Amino acid sequence: MLILDNTLYFAQGTTRKCYLHPRDPDLCVKIPLQNQLKRQRGILRSIERENTYYKKLIKNNISWSHLCQYHGDIKTNLGTGSIYQVIRDTDGEIASNLEHYLQQKNFIRDYQNQLIIALRALFAYMVNYRIVTTSLLPRNIVLTGAPNNFKLTVIDDIGNSEWLKVSELTTALTIRKIRRKWHKMLTNLQAKYEGLPKSLIDDVLNT
Repeated sequence: MLILDNTLYFAQGTTRKCYLHPRDPDLCVKIPLQNQLKRQRGILRSIERENTYYKKLIKNNISWSHLCQYHGDIKTNLGTGSIYQVIRDTDGEIASNLEHYLQQKNFIRDYQNQLIIALRALFAYMVNYRIVTTSLLPRNIVLTGAPNNFKLTVIDDIGNSEWLKVSELTTALTIRKIRRKWHKMLTNLQAKYEGLPKSLIDDVLNT
């Protein structure tokens, strides 16, 4: 059994807490939130959906260049956890999410071109490997390599939440779903953060 404690804790998402793996600094263990009785069934269902989808991606032998890698489940003193790759920045620190950078003064003004190129690369990657997300949010995407070599990596909310997986019936339907998620995220970014160009959606999705 793997022993986790508060010295290893570093982040919390909507369904899980994240702890550094005590034997490998490049891995983390995600533990379902406790004391969430009303949400517990939905939380566990969401985790199972994501892990199942990750196993499909592993079977398809995808590149993990823009997606944190899943390494299976493990028993811990806090319950069953899921092991994932930790995305670290060039200085070795755990990478900050895109939302963190967008909130920084002058970030968009100073790095707009690099940001658009990085968004375009992530979108192309997801289309190429047909990677679907339950939601696509800047808090679930981390940025590394700033200021000279931007790279975006998705770290959470992977999978298809459709009861009937209609969007997976054909490649065209899958890509349409991916584009729809991206269009929604980019529209929300434009509404929330000043300085993003009006052409952002076209710059990212149609270039």
